[in-house]
Amino acid sequence: MSDHHSIFPPSAMDALVKCPCYHSGTAGEAAQKGTDQHNYAEALLRNQIGKAEIYGRKLSAEDRDNVQWYVDLVRAQASGELEIELSLELMGKNFEQITFGKIDAAAGPDIWDYKSDREERDHKYQMAAYALMRIRQKGLPQVTAHICYGKLRKVVSLTFTEAEAWDMVENVLALSYDPQRAQMPNEYCSWCREAVSCPALTRHVSVVAANYAPEESNKIACWNPGEVSDPAVVGRMLTIARIVGPWSEAVEKHAKLMLEAGKNVPGWSILERAGARQITDITKAFALCGLSEAAFLKCCSVKVGELEEVYAAEKGVKKAEAKRTLKDLLAEVTEQKKPYALLVRQKEG
Repeated sequence: MSDHHSIFPPSAMDALVKCPCYHSGTAGEAAQKGTDQHNYAEALLRNQIGKAEIYGRKLSAEDRDNVQWYVDLVRAQASGELEIELSLELMGKNFEQITFGKIDAAAGPDIWDYKSDREERDHKYQMAAYALMRIRQKGLPQVTAHICYGKLRKVVSLTFTEAEAWDMVENVLALSYDPQRAQMPNEYCSWCREAVSCPALTRHVSVVAANYAPEESNKIACWNPGEVSDPAVVGRMLTIARIVGPWSEAVEKHAKLMLEAGKNVPGWSILERAGARQITDITKAFALCGLSEAAFLKCCSVKVGELEEVYAAEKGVKKAEAKRTLKDLLAEVTEQKKPYALLVRQKEG
């Protein structure tokens, strides 16, 4: 049995509310990284040291640190028996299976879900489905779902009664089974397998295409973002950009697959570039190149997360202690990178 229902997977419910025609696409690189982090978290929570080492090698030091934060949080908050990767199903009023899925961690009336997202997203409908399954499994009056964003070091907690959770799940079902349902472009479009052919997306693209003509400068001018001074117009343009963007990504992915399969896409071809070279053994490289230590070190960089892990292992201390110690020891040679800005849509209400 797969981890999630093919029609109403809990992980897709927040997307289905925004577009009842949404269909989860093939997992990409980001999704695979998320899976690797979940596997690492499961091994740590189960105290499976060997598996944790195997899964940990697939992750960056930062990602391992993010997962460790989540694991420590779950262990600190869990009261009673801790259940890991709990498989549950959700039945309807006529005892038909609506969906099923795996809860990352659960203990009594609390469940935890790890997220590797780079920014906070809505997961309340997914959590409602998990909470409903847990409530019915244990006969609980309510369940609190803790959404744990490892990269953001943030926890969002949502509490559901059975009635509240069921209302939310029923809302998803009603929208999905509505014969008048229509495609609604939103931020989940880039993960939808129908993005390339979606009429709602292509309708917006056709508007852009109709106004894009390099040979007609008057059409180009009105679409030059740098020449727009009205914030309201910029807001509308940004909305369209967020719709067209996922569609264009889906088109590029589809085109690459066709070209790699030997099909001809007129006017386009695959150009392969050599991957960047990297040093696999720094110590040996230093001995081979014959440079002075000072000159060689100028070409090297230190990953803080990995340094903390090595320090902890070498000194026989916990990661948190290593982090605090190194922060003090290396204060004069450490600098904080400039913050970067993310453009996010304001939440309604």
